[in-house]
Amino acid sequence: MKFDDFDDYFDGPEIEEKKEPLTPEQIEDKIDEENTITLHTHRWRNIAIAMIAVVVLGVALALFFRYFSPYVSDAQETGYVMKIEKRGLLFKTYEGEMVSETTLLNDSKVYQRDFVFSFDNDSLALRAMELQGKDVCVILKYKSYDGVLPWRGESRNIITAVIPTDAQAAMAVAADPSLIEPEPVDAEPMD
Repeated sequence: MKFDDFDDYFDGPEIEEKKEPLTPEQIEDKIDEENTITLHTHRWRNIAIAMIAVVVLGVALALFFRYFSPYVSDAQETGYVMKIEKRGLLFKTYEGEMVSETTLLNDSKVYQRDFVFSFDNDSLALRAMELQGKDVCVILKYKSYDGVLPWRGESRNIITAVIPTDAQAAMAVAADPSLIEPEPVDAEPMD
């Protein structure tokens, strides 16, 4: 039977190939061969997935330690607050400069604002702004991070407490301790 213009090489009845039945040993060998190929494929895929997971975990840990874990967690600097301003294009943060007491006591050093810091808490920034330029010596407690995040400020030093050291300011703090450190904010009221 011809359905096209091409010559057929076989125009006779189809001959079915005779297949010899496989012996049990041949069946086991065939199954082992198929499983071996599958195991090799799965092994390489599992190794690739494990390597990708290790790389992702390493990058996540590096980012955590660089930006979210302070390398100095409890430090303080004593001096006079010279300037505090709110700046930034997208994230407005309070930034400040302070002259440390050790710089003022050293006559051989040229006057400079030697401690630059940021506030991640607006109430602390406003409190420090009240003490700015009033000849009040201030102790600033801070944390230092390796990296700078835009919503945390431009400086690696983040202020955690503002403590005035003169008698009048200390009395005001004694009357209202919330002026030193901010009160923690509860997410939901407890019943």
